[in-house]
Amino acid sequence: MQFPGERHFKALLHLLHHLRCHPPNALCYYTDPTQSPLAALLRNANLSQLDPFSMTITDSSWGDYNNQGSTGCYLVLFQGGLVDYSSFVPTPITLSSAEAEINAMTVGSMASSFLRQVICDVLYNDPTHPF
Repeated sequence: MQFPGERHFKALLHLLHHLRCHPPNALCYYTDPTQSPLAALLRNANLSQLDPFSMTITDSSWGDYNNQGSTGCYLVLFQGGLVDYSSFVPTPITLSSAEAEINAMTVGSMASSFLRQVICDVLYNDPTHPF
């Protein structure tokens, strides 16, 4: 981070407190992602062809408030554990639920693209390496 402030320090203290109070289950990632709860959910939904190693889940809701605005969210999971998430109100006012879904998928795709770059940078020292 370029300019960490007091709120960032408080967030770090909150995270460290959570890790100290819940050591076995504070953050759980799996060396074999097929053993994760996410993989079990995929099997139960007959989606076992999906790879739980790295997955992004998006959703949106259209017409949430009076001006027919929408909200969106995404979850980025890596090795069965959550690494990034966001809930947001997109800047362009969507005119349909399909447009709201496309906005959410676009933001989720950008987040998963960033994760792919980080993984390839760490593993191969090249963020453009095919993943």
